[in-house]
Amino acid sequence: MDVFGITSEQKFFKETLTKAVQQQIAPKTIEMDQTDILPSTVIPLLQELGVLTMCHGKSYGGPGFDPVTCCLVTEILGAVSPAIAVMTVTNWAAINLLAARPTNVNIQFLRRWIDSPTLGSYCLTEPRGGSDVGNLETMAVRKGDRYVINGTKCYITNGGLSSVYVIVAATDRNAGARGTTAFVADAGTSGLSVSRLEDKMGTRGCPLAEITLTDVEVPIENRVGEEGEGLTLAMESQNVSRVTLAAACVGLAQGALDHAYRYASERVQFGRKINEFQALQFKLADMATSIEAARALVYQTANIIKVEGQSSKNARRFAAMAKLYASDVAMAVTIDAVQLFGGAGYIKGNPCEMLMRDAKVFQIFAGTNEIQRRAIFKAWPN
Repeated sequence: MDVFGITSEQKFFKETLTKAVQQQIAPKTIEMDQTDILPSTVIPLLQELGVLTMCHGKSYGGPGFDPVTCCLVTEILGAVSPAIAVMTVTNWAAINLLAARPTNVNIQFLRRWIDSPTLGSYCLTEPRGGSDVGNLETMAVRKGDRYVINGTKCYITNGGLSSVYVIVAATDRNAGARGTTAFVADAGTSGLSVSRLEDKMGTRGCPLAEITLTDVEVPIENRVGEEGEGLTLAMESQNVSRVTLAAACVGLAQGALDHAYRYASERVQFGRKINEFQALQFKLADMATSIEAARALVYQTANIIKVEGQSSKNARRFAAMAKLYASDVAMAVTIDAVQLFGGAGYIKGNPCEMLMRDAKVFQIFAGTNEIQRRAIFKAWPN
C-alpha cells in the first residue's frame, strides 16, 4: 500500500483502466468536443470496465463502494476526457443517494445498473435556485398513494441519456431545506421530459439539460427516505461527488501538464528547445507542484470518507477543500499550458485549449467555489 492508501489490486485496476481509456477514449475526445456528441461505444465500455457500478455495494452486485478507487477512476478519466469524468460522477451521485435508503424499489433500480449499461441523473438545481438549494420551487404533492411533481430542473448532467432520474422537490414549502424530499423515476415516466439541451463552453459530449416535470406521478414507494430528508441526502451524496470531481481536476491538470511538457521538450526557438529556458522550467515546476499538492489533498479526503463515512463533519470539510483547491489548480494549470503553447494553444483541436474550457465548470458545479468556502467554515473543527 502506498502513501495514498492505494493497494496493489487498485494499482492493477488503474493500469488496466488507463490502457483502455488511452486506447479507446482518447482518440475520440477532440471529435466529441467538436460535435458535442458522446460516442456510442463509451457507455458500454464503462460498463464493461466496471466504472458505472463503482459505487455499488456488494449486496447490490457491485464491487463494494471505495472512495479511493472512485478517485482513481475519475483522475484517469479527467486526464483524457473531463466530460466523461463528469458524466461518471453524476451517475454515481444518483446511485449513492438511492443506496443511502435501500428500500425494495431502490434496490430494484440499483440492480438495473448491474444488469445493463445504465446512466443516472441527479435533479437538484433550478433556474431560480442556483446555490440556494433549500429554496426549491419544484413541488411534490402527495395524493393518496402517489406524489404528483411539478417544476423545472436545470443544468442536469446526463439529461436525455439517463434512464434513471433522482429528483429532489419541496414537499413542505414553508419548511425550507427541511421540507425537501427525494424521489426516483424512470426516464419514460409520463410528464418527465427534456425541454432543452444546453450548448456549453466545455465538457462537451456530456449533455446538460433542462428537465420539465409536468404532473409527474410517482408511487409513494419511489420516495427515497422520508419526507424532509431530501436535501440532507443530497448533501451527503455531494461529499463523495466533490472529492471525485476534485480527483477529475487533478487528472485534468496532469493531462494539460503532460501535453505542455512534451511540447516544451520538442519546440525549438532561438536555436534551443524551449524547456532549456529557465523561465519555462520554473513554470513547469510550479504546475507540477500544485498538482501534487492537490492530489495529496484529494486522496487524504478519500481516505477520511473511507474511514469516517461520507456524512462526517471531516468528510464535509475536506471534500469542500479538495474540490475548491483542485478546481482552482486545474484552471490555473490549463491557462499556463495554453500560454506555453503560444498561438498553437489558442487553436481548436489543441488538447490544452479543450482542457482549459473544460476546467472552468469544475469551479462552478457541485457547489461553486464560494459555496465550498462557506462549507469549510461551517464544518470548522471544534
